[in-house]
Amino acid sequence: MKKILNLPKIANHIPPAQGRLLVSEPFLYDPNFNRTVVLLTEHDANGTLGFILNKKLDLCVDEVLEIDGQTNIPVYYGGPVQNSTLHFIHREPYLIQDSVEVAHGIYWGGDFSIVQELITNHQLDTDNFKFFLGYSGWTTNQLNLEIEEKTWFVSQTNEVQIFTTPPDDIWKDVLNNLGMEFRLLANSPRNPHWN
Repeated sequence: MKKILNLPKIANHIPPAQGRLLVSEPFLYDPNFNRTVVLLTEHDANGTLGFILNKKLDLCVDEVLEIDGQTNIPVYYGGPVQNSTLHFIHREPYLIQDSVEVAHGIYWGGDFSIVQELITNHQLDTDNFKFFLGYSGWTTNQLNLEIEEKTWFVSQTNEVQIFTTPPDDIWKDVLNNLGMEFRLLANSPRNPHWN
């Protein structure tokens, strides 16, 4: 990934793991990941998979699934890999069978027929679900290298932050939660040449 400039030496000692958040450095040039926060749903010897939490698309779930009637359930850009596939995270494990818990109170996937029925019947609690087109993926050790290069910082996951923080605020919010030295980055301009 191309970076505009090198960042000062900032310590970030949280290793990547399933259920943690990646927050991009402020001047990352890649338009797919500029000022993004990614929830990691898989991180093992085979690689890493996650979903961008703060890139809302101009689409609703009913348009993607071709369901009659407007649901107004937003869809997010999960990442550049297989962006014709629909994925979801939620906090309804007792309702959605076969879900995978990725962090405390945060679940990935499950029985999609139940989700479709809830959407069709307008019974889906939108505060407890997030839908994504595509996903973000890294091969074995690729993410670790990008973290060493300070392309990404790693944060603990906060269930409330993921489901209730407005998309435009989550990047700054996650950086601020990492501590004082990250607050300067959170308040940096989009263009490093602006004063």
